[in-house]
Parts: sequence; structure tokens; C-alpha cells
Amino acid sequence: MLIAAIVVVFAGLIYYFPVQRAMAERKYAEYSRLQGVPDGDVASKSVHKDYTQDGYFIDVTYHSDPQYRYEYLYRLVDVRNDGVRFDTMTCAVYLGSTSFTGDVRYDPLE
Repeated sequence: MLIAAIVVVFAGLIYYFPVQRAMAERKYAEYSRLQGVPDGDVASKSVHKDYTQDGYFIDVTYHSDPQYRYEYLYRLVDVRNDGVRFDTMTCAVYLGSTSFTGDVRYDPLE
């Protein structure tokens, strides 16, 4: 019984961290392709777990748009007022620490 519990916990951790991170990275690649980001335009990229909203943040700056920071949020399950969605990604653009909604090179898809 103890071994079964350890296996379940271990499998949960494997899914919760590396598998979900890989899913977030795959979704980012798809999303950025739809935004029209060319290969090799990423100046910096960091991926980190979001424990408060249960997803992954991917912070990206691009060579062609260096003054802005693009923040992508991946959620496996996204509960909204209009229903539940699965495997979603959203994008917000920041100028410094302030959210920016003006003209940027790669517009969010929402």
C-alpha cells in the first residue's frame, strides 16, 4: 500500500512539473508562430511555474522589439465566466513593469 502511494505521488509530480512545462513550451511555440514571430528572434526567455494561477509563465523579449517584455501564461485548465477551456495560452505585453496595450510588433491573439 505504501509503495502504491509513493508511485502515485511520484507520477503526480512528474506530470505536474516536467510534463506541464513541456506542454507550456509546446503551446508557446504554436502561439508565437501564429503571432508571426520568426525563428531566432528570441533575445531572452524564462519559464517558471505559477503556483497562484496553476500554470506556467513564459517571459520573452525579442530582438526586433527589445523595449517590450511579452508575458505568456499557459493553463492546462482555464475556468472563465463563459466556461471552461483546456490547454490555453494568453499574452500580455509590458513596457517596464506597466502593462502596455499600444502598437507592438507581435500583437496578442486574444
